Amino acid sequence: MKKKIVMKVEMRCQKCRTKALQVAAKAHGVESLELEGEEKDKVVVIGDGVDAVELAKSLRKKGRAGHQEPEFLRLQSFSSPLLSKAL
Repeated sequence: MKKKIVMKVEMRCQKCRTKALQVAAKAHGVESLELEGEEKDKVVVIGDGVDAVELAKSLRKKGRAGHQEPEFLRLQSFSSPLLSKAL
């Protein structure tokens, strides 16, 4: 089942954003990554079987996420192939 996870992560510079994307890309099941928001502070992960809790732990430990915990903004699951193509 495909999931779309949107997390707000404190990232102060381009190096922080790059590191956060690298860490998220290594998570199991990730198919696509994107940064959203006016300040590019939201990490959007789409994939099959992505564990949101493990992703948040990885971003906090290995990423340059500052001192704040990653904050879950949205978690959507898509089981229909037609809905998952709409992402």
